Amino acid sequence: MSPTGNNSNDGSINSPWQTIAFGVSQLSAGNTLYLREGTYRETLTIDKDGTSASYINIEGYPNESVTIDGTVDITGSWSSYGAVSGAYSLSYTGDITQLFVDDLPMVNARWPNAQFSDDSIFSWDSWAQGVEDSNPSDDVDDESVQGSLVIDESVVNPYPLDLNNSIGILNIGSFKTEAVLITGHTQNNSSNDVITYTHNTSSSDDTVYQTTYKDKHHYYFFEGKIDFLDNPNEWFHNKSTNELYLYPDDGQNPGSRTIKAKTTDYAITFSGASYIELKNINFFATTISVQNSTYLKITECNFYYPSASRRMLGSTELGSPNVTSFDSNSTNNIVSKCLFENTEGEALRIFGNDNTIQNNYFHHIDWSASDLQGLMVSIYISGNSNTFTENTIHTTGASATVLPGRYSTFSYNKVSNTGLLQSDGAVFQGTRNYVEDSNVHHNWIFDTTKYALRYDAPGGDAGEAGHYGKMHHNFIYNAKGMMVKGNHHYISHNTVFNTYSGNGIIILDEDSSNTGTDVQNNLVDKMSGHRSSNVSTVAIPSTSPNGANSNNRNGYDYPSDDISSLINTTTGMPLSTSSVIIDQGVLIDSDSIPHAVVNTNPDIGAYEYGGDVWSAGIRNWTPEFYTAVWKSNGASTDWNTASNWSTGSVPASGVNIVIPSGTDYSPVISSSGAVANNVTVNSSATLTISSGGDFTVAGNLVNNGTVNVNGNLIVN
Repeated sequence: MSPTGNNSNDGSINSPWQTIAFGVSQLSAGNTLYLREGTYRETLTIDKDGTSASYINIEGYPNESVTIDGTVDITGSWSSYGAVSGAYSLSYTGDITQLFVDDLPMVNARWPNAQFSDDSIFSWDSWAQGVEDSNPSDDVDDESVQGSLVIDESVVNPYPLDLNNSIGILNIGSFKTEAVLITGHTQNNSSNDVITYTHNTSSSDDTVYQTTYKDKHHYYFFEGKIDFLDNPNEWFHNKSTNELYLYPDDGQNPGSRTIKAKTTDYAITFSGASYIELKNINFFATTISVQNSTYLKITECNFYYPSASRRMLGSTELGSPNVTSFDSNSTNNIVSKCLFENTEGEALRIFGNDNTIQNNYFHHIDWSASDLQGLMVSIYISGNSNTFTENTIHTTGASATVLPGRYSTFSYNKVSNTGLLQSDGAVFQGTRNYVEDSNVHHNWIFDTTKYALRYDAPGGDAGEAGHYGKMHHNFIYNAKGMMVKGNHHYISHNTVFNTYSGNGIIILDEDSSNTGTDVQNNLVDKMSGHRSSNVSTVAIPSTSPNGANSNNRNGYDYPSDDISSLINTTTGMPLSTSSVIIDQGVLIDSDSIPHAVVNTNPDIGAYEYGGDVWSAGIRNWTPEFYTAVWKSNGASTDWNTASNWSTGSVPASGVNIVIPSGTDYSPVISSSGAVANNVTVNSSATLTISSGGDFTVAGNLVNNGTVNVNGNLIVN
């Protein structure tokens, strides 16, 4: 296949076909279809069947970049939009759900403002806030109520904007957010403004608020009106007048720039397919849908901006976005070594059984967290016996990160910076039906204000929680730790320290729960039967003969302990001098909790001194990120420090770079080897190439700020 080929050719490497759909139509079991370098813009359905011994392979040609693109080019003459200085418009007919300028996403015109380029779109600081109740202790809601919300103007004031008939993205349900039509806006000169919306929990109308209302933690922003277009990198499409508006980053006519509009949610639909491998393909602004298909392998694919909401199409197009999904009849599929970045909506929805999600990288997942499945999570799994292992996840919007499905395995994952745009939540969210036979082990979870691991209960009723789950060999720090409701669990060999708030491990003592839970060999700064109380006040409820509570190193019992002085915090391994945890554990039946013992007794905590230095997250590959943003709260000026970048990785040559303003440190290139594709230096931002440094830009350099060149700058 080649974008420059012809379907009348013979399909050989020197005489390739042109369209993927035609090439697929020629395939049978054992065939391989190579896609040559270039961009393909088409939609197709794949319904072919390979066999277990003879897969059908569809893959990008080795060492070539193949992209399936869900956009169309926007061309034409832009005119100044007189109402907003620096904004432009042109006539465009058709549906657009996302807009890109020079391959960077624009923001739906909104209030309050936010940007992709500085990650503020993933911050509640860029949302309006509500006044829920002037006196919460009196049990009387005298401010915001269901259907009528009071805006806290001490945080941000909408004046002079009229929010009536806009689309409100309302996080007023704690772990649930919904986009609805705003039906009224009362502007008060001497008090806070009030907005109204229609609510009906049994309604099927997407313009009506349907989810549960909570009287705390109200956050919201608004879209759907041209009046909100007032900030660089914003866009708006008026379908009634067929006019497209853009406020480019530099305020200059965008006619010479590459502008693309997302028009295709699913470029590839697998329907009734089996034994096919899709490999080494980039998806830009589009993704795949898997229906009634089995034994597929999705390998080494990059999903760049794969999904977006349809809110720009108006209030009739609200509801859940179309995201990468596998339906309930799709089983025994594998997704591996794939990159999912910059989604709106979940990164994945898995409804089928026996699927494996292994060794993938997920980041910047869902910046609105609105109208998601179920409890609203970043990765939604509802089938049985699915495996989620060796994945790296960071920077997510939804309150919970992974809903695992029944009889799940969640292991060797590395997860951080989650739940940025909703209240409550956990990284692993095990609800009642998803606890039994779940095996949660060998995970690194850190730097999140959410619970790391949770066995939960409906409505907070611990007596209704699930039973017979396992959480073991997890390494958790700078998080809320582990919340364990239910009974008859194994909670063993976990290391939890620097707990964000409350206790590090909570073996909840409510409604006669956890009396039969085994709690052994855990190294934890604080553990009890309560969310925050000392173990001397609320003991761990596990009791013999049904349960066990032994050989734990609990900071409440050893107040002089400093866990970070007992272990190597980089690897998790006990230090050789840590006699209080080495060989101090109790032997546990290996069929229940496998643990390789080095001496006669196991160590306390997630690692065994002298044993396996296990690691979590992706392995044996390096993601090819599309865009990296210099972090506003980076640790230094050093370009080559991975933690200074939004991706957690120093940019490679194919990565687009954004340097935002308002950062704690401005990037400095002081050595050779710095590379990037397109580079944008925002207004008031600074990039410095010092003496002895060199920087090669393969694409364009857009300088709206300051670039200090004391070394070598090459722009191709």
